[in-house]
Amino acid sequence: MALAQLSRQVARWIPVGRRSLFAWIALVLFGVALGPRSVEAQEVEEPVERAPDAPPLSVEELYEDGYRLFAAGRFEEARRQFEAVLARQPRHRFAGNYLQECLSILGASPATTSESAPIEGEPADPPVAGGEQTGAGAEPQTETVQEATDGEESQVKKQLKNPRSDRQRAVGLGLVGPGVGISVWGQWLPFWFVGVLGGGGGVVPTAASSNAGLGAFFVEAQLLPIPWRLSPLFGVGTTVLLGGLASQVDAIGGVVATAERFRLVFYWLAGVRFDARNGLMLSAGLGFLPTGDLELPLIPFPSLRAGLRF
Repeated sequence: MALAQLSRQVARWIPVGRRSLFAWIALVLFGVALGPRSVEAQEVEEPVERAPDAPPLSVEELYEDGYRLFAAGRFEEARRQFEAVLARQPRHRFAGNYLQECLSILGASPATTSESAPIEGEPADPPVAGGEQTGAGAEPQTETVQEATDGEESQVKKQLKNPRSDRQRAVGLGLVGPGVGISVWGQWLPFWFVGVLGGGGGVVPTAASSNAGLGAFFVEAQLLPIPWRLSPLFGVGTTVLLGGLASQVDAIGGVVATAERFRLVFYWLAGVRFDARNGLMLSAGLGFLPTGDLELPLIPFPSLRAGLRF
């Protein structure tokens, strides 16, 4: 509005019939020189002062305040605002970019700490025991944020490469296998490629004969050599069979120890295992009972399992 009034005033000073090209060029250049400054003055807003009892600022409000401080040339205060944004949301791309700009302008490195007053909307740092502030011994905020971001990215890469690297325990149900009938089991993976599994199951006795029942408790050591979602599975285990039907395995073989209504059986296991990224686990394989017979040294039996890792 001021520029338009100035143009009309200059137009009155120069007669209509004698307006020269030089006068109009000078007027245009003068308006161009004033125009960007007036726009900048309208766009750059000072941060609004907040009452002490006002609620905490959100991430976007912190970022907007930091941007206003940056545009106003208050780079030290803007730096702290952007650090506060990244402390809550480490992947905030714009705050990270402006933080680097502030550090570059201030000639500081990410290890530089600030001794200025806390930014509005952010709680002050807790005092150090003994009343002494040891800034050199404290970890910089930017380094902590960077370490957290690197840790998240590293964890994502591990999960994409090997889904068994982040969840070491699992529980589930089994069908047939060393549990004889339906079984429940639990597993612990101290490392992604090796685990220990144990559980129990059996067959419910029929009404005609109470001696027809069979219970089983088993323990396995498993090897998963490939860090993929679908991996071959190898294992070795033992099963304790209890009940009236335990003596039936004597004709098959693989019995390590015997007693009345008790048998200890040794077996091998080979199969495949699938681990989904959401924690679902499925495995299928064959167990092999050694018979001691050279003509038929191993008797296969199927094993199916499904469970959840946590």
